[in-house]
Order: sequence, then C-alpha cells, then structure tokens
Amino acid sequence: MFAEKGPDGARIEDIASRAGVAVGTLYNYFSDGREMLQALIEERGQNLIAQLDDAVPGARRRTGDWSDELEAFIRVAVDFIRDHHPFYAILMQCEHRKGPASSRELSDEFYRRAEALVKRGVRAGVIRAADAMMLPSLLVSVCRAPLIHLRHAGPAAGASWTTDMSGQILRFFCSGVGGKIARQRRRA
Repeated sequence: MFAEKGPDGARIEDIASRAGVAVGTLYNYFSDGREMLQALIEERGQNLIAQLDDAVPGARRRTGDWSDELEAFIRVAVDFIRDHHPFYAILMQCEHRKGPASSRELSDEFYRRAEALVKRGVRAGVIRAADAMMLPSLLVSVCRAPLIHLRHAGPAAGASWTTDMSGQILRFFCSGVGGKIARQRRRA
C-alpha cells in the first residue's frame, strides 16, 4: 500500500484490508501508518545491511581481490532491490521528502558501506585517490539504476529484470573507475 499510494497516502484501513486483518490489530502494534512505515524500513534496512556485511567481507576473505568485493556489493544491492522493489521505491520517495528517520539512516548506512568499499579500492591501488570522492555516490546510484530503468522504460517497452543487471552495473562501474579492474577480471 505504501508503494501504491505513497508514504503519506497509505491509510491504515487500506493496509489492514490488504493484509486481511482488522484495523484494531494493526493499532495493537503501531500508533499510525508513519510508525508502521518506520518499522518496515528498519526491518528491511537491517536485512539489506546484514546481507552486505556478510557478502562483502566474505568475498574479501575468499579471494582478497577488491573487484570480488565490488561484485558482491553490487550483486547484493541489485538482488535486494529486485526482490523488494516496491519497498525500495518507497525508500527513494522518502529520501526526497521528509520521511521517517529510518529511511535517512538506511540511506546513510548503505552509503557508508559504499564509501568503505571505495576506500579499500584506493588502498588496493585499483582506484585513484583523486577519483574516490564521488565514487561512493556513483556506486549507490548505479545500484539503483535497474529500478529507475524499469520505472521509466516500463513493461510496455519490454523492460524487465534480467539476470545480467548486476553484471552490466559491474562492467559499467569498473570501466568508469579505470581499466585496472576490467583487466584484472579478464586475467582471472
């Protein structure tokens, strides 16, 4: 309902109806729709951050190759957006208006992980330090690209999730960062 009606337009009555529960049941847990949205963002956000915190260091431990860390970051982010695209659409709406604090916190946590990844790329010599300032923002943005593409192109134009969206983003980001990663991956 939040995805359909927007963060401010979803009514408790509509949410209860969709969930097949009484309105009073929702009020047992939440004082209003805003509190419910806050809880949703916190729960899903914690899930995304936990997946990133598992996958990225796991890739680092397995191979020690920064490009594998980058690939893990992108794959987790894109898969999460694919699996929860209505939620992510809500999150993006909340970022552009005064949404629940949890939406800003999740956005900040996601950004911090992108920033840490870029810093490790600089230390590994894969990213030039002079280029590192904007790369976390670019990385966050390109991870959102499939959702934006699908929203604008839409099913009428044949746009749909593909199995290679993560690969497309990885290739784009790596070619933009520099040829080192692309050459490194070709050798592997």
